[in-house]
Amino acid sequence: MSDSITLTPNTTTSSSSISQSGQIFAEEVGDSASLAQDFDDFLTLLTTQLQNQDPLNPTDTTEFTNQLVMFNQVEQQIKSNDKLDELINATMANSLQQALGYIGLDVSYEGQQFYNAGDGTGNRFVYDLSDEVATLTMRVVDAEGETVYTEKVSEQPGLTVVQWDGKDNNGETVTAGNYTLLLDVVPINQKDSVSVELGVSSRVTGIETRNGETYLAMGESIVPLSQVFSAEYPDSNSKVGTGTIGDGESTDATDTGDEADDGESDDSV
Repeated sequence: MSDSITLTPNTTTSSSSISQSGQIFAEEVGDSASLAQDFDDFLTLLTTQLQNQDPLNPTDTTEFTNQLVMFNQVEQQIKSNDKLDELINATMANSLQQALGYIGLDVSYEGQQFYNAGDGTGNRFVYDLSDEVATLTMRVVDAEGETVYTEKVSEQPGLTVVQWDGKDNNGETVTAGNYTLLLDVVPINQKDSVSVELGVSSRVTGIETRNGETYLAMGESIVPLSQVFSAEYPDSNSKVGTGTIGDGESTDATDTGDEADDGESDDSV
């Protein structure tokens, strides 16, 4: 089975002290307000130095000029960082605004784990077979690892959509909770390797952000917005977002050497 998809300087009056102080100021500033205060302190120190310089040995202004240039460079870097922060915040805000539109919709995403509300609404499953197989059985497994539903599904290659009504093998509505979709694959030739990509659907109940990434909440589960490939209104065929399964769960069903009851190998995806 494949794994589930389930960031106070010195103020002496020597020329070397001014140079050192300017360097410390430039290294310690962290924002515009701090830079402005440090620059004022630097100018005060510079004025004091000029007022007390030896007329016969005037202070070399080269160091002052270098410090002024350094302050200007730091100021420009801070402004660039501020603009970058604004851009990041705007991007996150746009992502959150986009995610808000998914609340209440049934979304399909790459993976095997999903949430069922326990109200009989069911879930939609999507799988993409690379090759035809002998038999293919879909299983829905609860959080305790117990199989609650099984169904024989199409063995043909390509994309297949299966709608589960949210009921177990006895026809009873399952309880609300997290579930996992599994596929038991029996290849036509036991030496064959069959690739399977999986997708499931759940109803979005909320949104959240973690480390700058937006997630859709579905009951007790969360899924990155980037993994969603389609969305539609409940009980409707009108899709508000479409895509394809890609770079998702890809699993090879291969011969394990074990014999199933019918004499064929039976691998779970």
